[in-house]
Amino acid sequence: MDWTAPIDLYCERLGPEFWAEPVNALSNFAFFIAALYALIAQRRSGRRDAPVVALAIVVAFIGLGSLLFHLFGNTWSVVADVVPIMLFIYGYLALALLRFLGLSGWATALVLVALLGQGKGQLIT
Repeated sequence: MDWTAPIDLYCERLGPEFWAEPVNALSNFAFFIAALYALIAQRRSGRRDAPVVALAIVVAFIGLGSLLFHLFGNTWSVVADVVPIMLFIYGYLALALLRFLGLSGWATALVLVALLGQGKGQLIT
């Protein structure tokens, strides 16, 4: 697999050049702002909530991965785009199962493993 091969899966890509998706690239800064806001709000709450901090950090990595994909538009950057999104989905789901539904750690892990097995196991088509 050529990790540097240009790809055009979606979005506004105008070509294989570095700055071929300017609007999408710039819009990713909203993720950094959201992550920073979440970290500040969590700190102001006076509680230490490690899962919330972890999810906020993952949001920043979503912004970074998406920015890289919109700038480079190649195989390695699509992985950088998709993996943090997947981590956020499973991280938030785990937190919701634990806190909102009151599932045990083992039950939560079983649900996550079962759902992870439902995917096609590929990032790039």
